[in-house]
Amino acid sequence: MVGGKEKGTVYLYKVGQRRYLDAKQAISAYGGSFNWQPVSGRVQLSVRGRIAALKVEGKWARVADGGVDLPEPVIVRANTVLVPLEFFTSKAFGDMTWSSTRLDDEKGLIVQPRGSVGPLRWHSYKDHSRIVLELDPQHTYSLSRRGRSGLDVTIPLGTVETAQEATLDDGYVATLRLWQESRLARLAIELHGDSPNAAWDAGSFGASGRLVIDIYHDDAAKQGALAGRRRKPEPVAGEASRPEATAAVVAAVVETAKAKEETPVLAAPLKRKIVVDPGHGGEDSGATGKRGVREKDVNLLAAKELARRLVEDGSFDVLLTRDTDVFVPLADRAKMANEFGADLFISLHCNANYKRSEKGFEIYFLSERASDPEAERVAERENASLALESGGGAADAEAALLLHAMARTEFINDAS
Repeated sequence: MVGGKEKGTVYLYKVGQRRYLDAKQAISAYGGSFNWQPVSGRVQLSVRGRIAALKVEGKWARVADGGVDLPEPVIVRANTVLVPLEFFTSKAFGDMTWSSTRLDDEKGLIVQPRGSVGPLRWHSYKDHSRIVLELDPQHTYSLSRRGRSGLDVTIPLGTVETAQEATLDDGYVATLRLWQESRLARLAIELHGDSPNAAWDAGSFGASGRLVIDIYHDDAAKQGALAGRRRKPEPVAGEASRPEATAAVVAAVVETAKAKEETPVLAAPLKRKIVVDPGHGGEDSGATGKRGVREKDVNLLAAKELARRLVEDGSFDVLLTRDTDVFVPLADRAKMANEFGADLFISLHCNANYKRSEKGFEIYFLSERASDPEAERVAERENASLALESGGGAADAEAALLLHAMARTEFINDAS
């Protein structure tokens, strides 16, 4: 049970009087990923950029900057890594996953997420709207404009305990929505239609981490209100409790912008360049059919056939992102295409459905929320492979997620 809802099944193993959990199965309940190197015996559990390292036959786990002493060693049985239950109920693991875990003999494994983002409050004043978001001080945030109609606040690695939605319609803000995404928390502020030139002032308050955002009709109204209150301006929008992470993000965005400006416009090549990308691969098998057919294998066969036909046509230069059963991170696939100078990127996947009678087409595009529960389930399953790409520390993950959030905001209208 995760947050009061049934998540699935995790098997409990007993060896003598000691209780163990299947590490791979258990970490999935926290939205995390599992990696095991059988030769070295190293085991890594990752949840939203935070990592725990264990070792087969070892009685100690490294979690963040600390560790956990285990009552019994990590063991392997039937090619399954088993970790003592006490590791998952420890304070260190709870701090890593922003949750608390206990075993109930009747209800099973109970995981209660701890919120590091929220609750959300708001106040309407004569000259502005104020939005207050409680925020753990360790978190970095990004605030950016979304078109002319809204603002996006992104908190990498943030955890929302309770999603919130509100309609203000006070002349400054139309609606607010706070929700959880796979590796970040997001607050969407929809501006009132009468405020196309809306300005804002935002900043976090020291150790409390509380984020305060004031929304005004325009910049003149903002300056007038600030002057009238005779107070020191808040930190600029996007200032974080970890300025070095934000600085890294800003530097990366600036360098990207410079690269775009300096890139010369080239004449169209004689042959169009096409990247054919077989979806999934390696430890990421994609969907699996009733008889064991794996999506990654079908994708690879189809991609090779497509590449062969394109080459035979004589009008195209073709690059496969993988030609064997290996896991290729999404970032590497994009890098290959950019270095190749691709005109077109085709990623091949096979849809799966529990109903054999279902036929037709499905179209998915980038959006703030899923159109229905089925689409939400598909997106959650497909994006789960992103967890396999985790690497580096939490600061690296935060910087990467901030960049991703900026790009997402920019491309969301193009996608629709």
